[in-house]
Amino acid sequence: IGKSFAYLIPAALFSTANNARVVISTNTINLQDQLINKDVPDLQRALGLEFQAAVLKGRANYLCPRRLENFHRRGPESAEEMRVLGKTMVWMQETKSGDRADINLNGAPERDVWRRISADDEACTQETCLNRMGGACPFYRARLAAQSAHIVIVNHALLLADVATGNRVLPEYDHLIIDEGHHLEDASTNALSFRVSQFEVVRMLRELGSSSSGVVGWAVRSVENLISPSDMAAFNQIA
Repeated sequence: IGKSFAYLIPAALFSTANNARVVISTNTINLQDQLINKDVPDLQRALGLEFQAAVLKGRANYLCPRRLENFHRRGPESAEEMRVLGKTMVWMQETKSGDRADINLNGAPERDVWRRISADDEACTQETCLNRMGGACPFYRARLAAQSAHIVIVNHALLLADVATGNRVLPEYDHLIIDEGHHLEDASTNALSFRVSQFEVVRMLRELGSSSSGVVGWAVRSVENLISPSDMAAFNQIA
């Protein structure tokens, strides 16, 4: 018996008895898949308990039918695109989840093609995708399943994305179980911070420009009639 049953059993009993949602967060997607595909079904059979469990991953893990349709209409432009398109068209006849964990992608080139047909597009909304695609959007199907589940299984990255966005990623919950908690500090650092290289600093400074060019130049030109000549001269010396 794995350690996961130590929290799955009380979580299942509590959530069904109180009609409450429990979120379980793991460090890895692999453990998410183990919980939803093996441990939860084993527990349901052992306890004879009816409860709904759902797994929710980040957008990039789900296929976007709209982007795939556009990709298919355009046609593959490389061997990698042709392979991924062929795999995806066959896989779509079999998959129920639209989760990339269920499709065999070989190497970085194929994963890069997947990125272009995944649901990792913030412009997508439930109205534009779920409704227009006749309910075929895997990402929004997963979100709807999570909204009606007793237990929602996520990873630390998605949990922290929910924190960073003011609880706009996960369905409302009051009870949280953290598995693999020793990874939470690193996950928090990765999720709630960013890195910038010297090259990126130079690029941003060039985009900002000076008093006569770039973003700064545009701002100065917009208000220069409101600035006295002496102040403008002083600003130009600084810029």
